Amino acid sequence: MALALITSAFGQAEQARVIGLFLGLSGLGAALGPLGAGLVVQAQGWRAGFLMPAVVAALGGLGVFVFASHDGAKTEDRRLDGIGALTCAAGLLGLVFGIVQINHVGLLHPWVLESLAVGVGALLAFVWWERRARDPLLDVTLFRNRIVSVAVMTGILAALVMSGALLPLLYFLQIVQKVSQISALLRLMPMMIAAAAFAPVAGALTAKIGSRKVIAAGLVLMAAGSSLLIFLNPETPYGQVLLALCCWVPATSLS
Repeated sequence: MALALITSAFGQAEQARVIGLFLGLSGLGAALGPLGAGLVVQAQGWRAGFLMPAVVAALGGLGVFVFASHDGAKTEDRRLDGIGALTCAAGLLGLVFGIVQINHVGLLHPWVLESLAVGVGALLAFVWWERRARDPLLDVTLFRNRIVSVAVMTGILAALVMSGALLPLLYFLQIVQKVSQISALLRLMPMMIAAAAFAPVAGALTAKIGSRKVIAAGLVLMAAGSSLLIFLNPETPYGQVLLALCCWVPATSLS
């Protein structure tokens, strides 16, 4: 939604710079968010940890309402795609619930199979409906554009790698190397802060040499950083972890 606001509020000449700033602030938020959440949970308990995102979201929505410009476009003739929203939510919920239950009851348990079947079926229904809805929640015809498809898949791949590696890395620092929760978060913050600082550079590079080269370079660096984490053991010095994070710094921004 933030990118949609950027593309509608800024011209083509400004978009690369503004998107770079947006990515930089997002990286800074990713760095400060877990640290702040850890402090809140330690001080106020886990319920406060779930309450804070709702407060932040409410403040963000209020900020958009107050500060975002309105172009005056007529949208009265557009309708909310309730069926699309419902089938998408049901599909994602079914998949997530089934995957989570695999750890508790096993892959072939009826709960898991039924949940995954509901998730896949709902997502197929979502795609079917979106191709026929007058005002679709997601215009699936966009994926006929190869550039759009590659960009979306690259973003998903980068998100999977980052989220799939950071959580185990936190467990490694806390459980294997016996580092406190706050100390483990602080050891990961250099990547987030540096990524925030590098994001405007990525935006400038995109405007200068093109998105294809920038994204390819980001994926190569991400692969190099991830490869370094394969060799972690209880005696691994923090310098090796930091080197892997340094490879991820431009990768998070470039991708």
